[in-house]
Amino acid sequence: MRKLYILLTILLSIVLIMFLTACSNNEEQYEFPISRLDLEKELEEQGLNWSIKELSVINEKQNIISLTNDDNTMFSIGTILDEDGKVLNMTWFLPSNITEDKFNLFYNNELPELFKLVGIFYGNKKEMDKGLNELLNYFHEEPNYKNGIYWTKRIGKHHFKAKITPFKSINNYIHRIGTLLVMNGKSYENNMRIIYEARKKNNSIEINKSTVSEIIKFEHPEDKEIAMNYFLIKGSLKDVRKIKEVPESLKNSNRSFIMPNKDKYLSAKLFDDTGSIDVFLQSTSLNNNELKLEREHYAIMFYYENNPVLIIFNSAITE
Repeated sequence: MRKLYILLTILLSIVLIMFLTACSNNEEQYEFPISRLDLEKELEEQGLNWSIKELSVINEKQNIISLTNDDNTMFSIGTILDEDGKVLNMTWFLPSNITEDKFNLFYNNELPELFKLVGIFYGNKKEMDKGLNELLNYFHEEPNYKNGIYWTKRIGKHHFKAKITPFKSINNYIHRIGTLLVMNGKSYENNMRIIYEARKKNNSIEINKSTVSEIIKFEHPEDKEIAMNYFLIKGSLKDVRKIKEVPESLKNSNRSFIMPNKDKYLSAKLFDDTGSIDVFLQSTSLNNNELKLEREHYAIMFYYENNPVLIIFNSAITE
């Protein structure tokens, strides 16, 4: 009898665990692109004091919904559903006359609440909330809160890309434009391909299609203080590592294209059939195995104390 009681207890425990698991995973699934009614419903349920200003329908698979609050802060949510899967894009713009107190209120209180919509609409809410809290905690560190960030992260099969940019308005208030992009692996690779192709077509700068050996032998200009050279290189990245200490070439450079949170750069070796060269790599959510694949890399060379520094900004899978 005692054995039967123990067996029944175990079975009941298993059933209870299965029930609780099912309940915890029973998130409401929203179809992309999200509708105005869906957003209105969640704004009300989450107690978010934002008004929908405009719904822009790009096509049947893509739209953008713009919102505003009492401080005239602009916020938009763009959602796409295509053959690669779901893509969610958030953008915010704080007005030029915003006070420092309201600026801090937005980044400390309002933006974290708005970020909850990512998990609600995209799914996987627990992991999404955890990842975005990590982003906000990093941003609120003193140097990042002042200078802005470029941040990437992989959560399961999903990629996050966030950029918060500082600049000063005419009345000297510091305010920021911010963007957050969430997508799956296939969409992420496609996004990098689009960026890569756009840079190839950039007629305002001269881009050299090169090999590693050609870069090593590159004839450097005499005026290195302002010189920059742009390269497209087909190869793979190996020995990718986090930088323990930010090098002087990044830390002290005044080049505008270097992202503000320099501690997020990686070091690596770029290989092709002609040799290898040391490079810095902008923060990426690709893992080492993905970076080892042959890719087409967009790189910029600048000079620090007359020595060349090569930074890779985008790496797209070769076709």
